[in-house]
Amino acid sequence: MAYYVLLGSGYNIKFGGGAGVRFIDVTESKKWQGTEDTFTSVGFGGLLRAEANTALSENFYANLGFDLRYDFNGEPENS
Repeated sequence: MAYYVLLGSGYNIKFGGGAGVRFIDVTESKKWQGTEDTFTSVGFGGLLRAEANTALSENFYANLGFDLRYDFNGEPENS
């Protein structure tokens, strides 16, 4: 994650983003059959984020933010 921060009198705004690898590992147990299946996948994902903090009065503040995420995990395969 990388961020850029804007500072001012009574407020700050932080925005940035990042990307990374996603790993999936799921084990499915079928107790009635006595078997287990393991599914794995590797993919990637990204994130954009912004956050704003501001003083609305001496004792009242607002914190606004959002996240935008995307994950592409691929099709899990049975090993």
